[in-house]
Amino acid sequence: MLRASTPAAASATRPLPAILDAIDRAESTGARVQIAANALYDLGFDRVVISLRDASLNPTVVAQAGSPDLTSLTGFGLKPLPGAVWRRRLSHLERFRVGDLYLLNGSDPWVAREFFGTEPTPGGDGDEWLPTDLLVAVMRGPKGEVVGTMKLAGARDGRRPDDRRLGEIEAVARHLTARVAYDALEALALQRHERLTLLQEAGASLTRSLDEQEIMRELARQVQRAIRCDGVAVLVPDLHHDILATALRLVRGVERPRSPVRLGDGIVAEVARTGRPVRVGDREADKAREKAGIAPPVSMYDVVGESGVATSVVAVPIRVGIRLLGVLAVHSTSPDVYTAEDEEMLATMASQVATAIANARRYAESERERRTTEALADVARAVGESLRLGEVLRLILRHAVSLLSVEGACIALRTGDYLHIVAAIGSADVLGGVHLPVNASLIGRSVLTNELILMNESGGDDALNRLVQHLMRI
Repeated sequence: MLRASTPAAASATRPLPAILDAIDRAESTGARVQIAANALYDLGFDRVVISLRDASLNPTVVAQAGSPDLTSLTGFGLKPLPGAVWRRRLSHLERFRVGDLYLLNGSDPWVAREFFGTEPTPGGDGDEWLPTDLLVAVMRGPKGEVVGTMKLAGARDGRRPDDRRLGEIEAVARHLTARVAYDALEALALQRHERLTLLQEAGASLTRSLDEQEIMRELARQVQRAIRCDGVAVLVPDLHHDILATALRLVRGVERPRSPVRLGDGIVAEVARTGRPVRVGDREADKAREKAGIAPPVSMYDVVGESGVATSVVAVPIRVGIRLLGVLAVHSTSPDVYTAEDEEMLATMASQVATAIANARRYAESERERRTTEALADVARAVGESLRLGEVLRLILRHAVSLLSVEGACIALRTGDYLHIVAAIGSADVLGGVHLPVNASLIGRSVLTNELILMNESGGDDALNRLVQHLMRI
């Protein structure tokens, strides 16, 4: 929250056109607000507080004019309070409306209790300014949204303002609101321009590599540039097996790998099942979920893991067509951090990385096919050109280990009722020269049935394991 300085002394009273012109000429929004506060002080109020507020009505810029003493009764009523208080107050102000302003009667119990925390002041002659009187202006933007509040207390002449002075205050409030709204639109346009530039840079950087892991790291770097976050994660949900794998996770700039966990019914599962972005932790998104009958997530562990808590989260799908490649998520410990624009930007970056990952996978597949073709051609050429069986077998084994990414391989030739391992490589090298019975070994069963056998969990009861377990562990 920015707090503008309080002037040491009041400036000379200026005509209304000069005040409005001074607001226009100010170099920043904070300066405009301070000029308006000083002008309202000059119009006859001892204490003035103007607070610009965000979408949650929390103060972002506060300007004060007059006595800085907030310990007095009137000062207590002028403290800039959080948005939750003003969301409660707004519905009660209408009965005090005077034009575009609200003249709060200090003899009203609600006014005295809500703004001053005291008993109401007995009413005077109707024109007398009571110690618990307050003049309030609610600054509203072009769509009726609240962009700020003004509070004026302590009329120096001891009288409630007449129509002329109320008109001047209304004019200052309307003009300041218009200028603040214009500044906000200008800042939004600049922010969108910067984000568009970031998206263009991110799209270009994601296409510079064909390595999938490097693409994800670059995505994380670009996301942290574009969106405020404490952490970013690329997650791969498996709905069929209820498993969540973490492809990449950065928390406060540090990479923190995580083993596969249960997917459950968290945010990532919701994104994977619906194919739509999910945003939680801000009032707008939470209200939309409540209206749609969607319960808030019980836990955010699927996004945050053991790294702490998260209050605001945005998660978007990474898809190529209708195929889900993963989920991109960002989180923050602060509330009301992310907006619909942040969600849209993250979804655009997810679309960019989906294309980059798809290209990387196609390239990797083409490289695998090329290596396979070259290896088969190399073996075929060796078989046709070499008369040395040992050289051909070793060549076959080298290519097999490389193409299949295994630790070891061997070749056995049948000799009667036995299979003689004539060549071995890698971890299977110790099996060279071993004879295995055809009828009582796993590879013997493949020879007898003429079938391919694939076993990813070889148990201790296999005949092959019993024969060779003293040599190596498979």
